[in-house]
Amino acid sequence: MDTRNIRAEIARNGFINSYIGQFAGLKKSCIDARVAGKVDFRVEELIAIRDNCFPDCTLDYLAGCVSQRRI
Repeated sequence: MDTRNIRAEIARNGFINSYIGQFAGLKKSCIDARVAGKVDFRVEELIAIRDNCFPDCTLDYLAGCVSQRRI
């Protein structure tokens, strides 16, 4: 999974990894590994993070599949 877009959104919104991780039920070490691209996000985690933190972004964008941010 390409995590450039989700990292960009985290920075753009002034969030920290542990803040977005709480919405997916992830501990700091787990969210850090996912944001770094070492472990892929599960779909449910990405949906929870999108719904609570980045509602104006598509899942495809956050997952790095497309470069367009909005629907």
